[in-house]
Amino acid sequence: AKLREELVQNAVKFLSHPSVKNATAEKKGSFLRDHKAMTVEEINEAFSRIGQPAPSLPPPNASSGSAASASSTAVATRPAAKSD
Repeated sequence: AKLREELVQNAVKFLSHPSVKNATAEKKGSFLRDHKAMTVEEINEAFSRIGQPAPSLPPPNASSGSAASASSTAVATRPAAKSD
């Protein structure tokens, strides 16, 4: 798969940002994958460009973000049905 250079460059800027530097590599990698829709290869490339070891990310379906949003929508629809 071809790396999307624009995304990699944006990720390098993000990873180099002072407010992000203290976050763990896993958090930064998960953010890039879940919110920027980057592949693991692209994330690894961005980390290597700033001279940091790439995080070992869990597979996307294990991501807590998507599970949390799915369950909160389910919870939000239940009370409406109850109020009848």
